[in-house]
Amino acid sequence: HDGHGHHLDPQDMRTMGGLKRFMPTTRWTFLVSTLAIAGFPLLAGFFSKDEILFKAFEAGFNGVPTAWFAWGIGLVTALLTAIYMMRAYILTFEGEPRWPHADTIKPHESPWTMTLPLQVLGVLSLIAGFLGIPAVIKHGDWNWIHHYLGADYGGPVAEAHFEGHVGLAGEWALIALGASIAVVGLFLARKWYLAEGPAFDAKVESRFGGLYRWWQGKYFVDEAYDRAVVRPVVGGAEKAFAPFDKYFVDGLVNLVGYLTRGVSYLLRYIQNGVVQSYAVAIVFGVLLVVGLMLFG
Repeated sequence: HDGHGHHLDPQDMRTMGGLKRFMPTTRWTFLVSTLAIAGFPLLAGFFSKDEILFKAFEAGFNGVPTAWFAWGIGLVTALLTAIYMMRAYILTFEGEPRWPHADTIKPHESPWTMTLPLQVLGVLSLIAGFLGIPAVIKHGDWNWIHHYLGADYGGPVAEAHFEGHVGLAGEWALIALGASIAVVGLFLARKWYLAEGPAFDAKVESRFGGLYRWWQGKYFVDEAYDRAVVRPVVGGAEKAFAPFDKYFVDGLVNLVGYLTRGVSYLLRYIQNGVVQSYAVAIVFGVLLVVGLMLFG
């Protein structure tokens, strides 16, 4: 998506669209990965998401108050993840092309060195989750991750448990809840962005106003981190190493220049343009070589 010389942000989905016709392999692998990350049932992300949400719920069930907050945040995050992943897929691959001169600029599929890893990751997105099948199925006999951690780390992970345990019906209800959240998020994003494309973002912005700008700025965490950590560290390092940089690093560079200037100053007395001086130097050189050959 380099625009073939046109000034386009290669990561801006708003200038993409319709790429499924030009990049079918990338499209299908991206779609599978989107569904997996969103937690679509039976894909890799579904099992990992279900495990996290279940453990948070179980901790709250056993009297850890903050775990309920973590579980609620996890549910909201799961919904938003499904929405923004499907949004990314639709804005990139569905609809009509939105880049300038779309009638003449035709993208192309990546070489096999890129598509092969995508296919491998796509297959893993389909099957890797079965390494961690929930314990509610076959009493955990098929949860290979738990068995692996329990065997290799002396059992602390596998044996860790609370005093109480969520019942069988409760576990299935949590699995159904997690799956429903993923499906609802995917459906809503598909409905919104397939119909309106990037224009739907303007509706969200007008409805939420300042809150939308906070979302767009990622809660300005990067800016706060830059002011609180990056700038003080960089500024302190610059002040601390300024003498070293000035006197040692610059000194070494300047020393090379001074040595070069000094050598050239000495050599200019030899290369003076007087032919007689060159002849005398040749004679002395010949005598030196002959002496070394005879007596060396």
